[in-house]
Amino acid sequence: LKPKEGPLVQTKLTRVEPMKLFVDEAILPLARIIVTHFLTEVAGKTQVTHRIEIFNCKMEISEINIKNRKYVSNTYT
Repeated sequence: LKPKEGPLVQTKLTRVEPMKLFVDEAILPLARIIVTHFLTEVAGKTQVTHRIEIFNCKMEISEINIKNRKYVSNTYT
């Protein structure tokens, strides 16, 4: 993973269930991020749903805009 204007971040797969889900983990200087990717079939296509968990981090995010989709979040501690 290479964030724009940031250092290279190593990720590792920690769980794989073929055609169902996979989990990757990244260790950052101030946090550990775990992303679970759920794979489901919808109308003959694969739908991917992500769950993002952030640990050991204190931050406040009020709004994130990802590819023109608006996500609103609470305070994480």
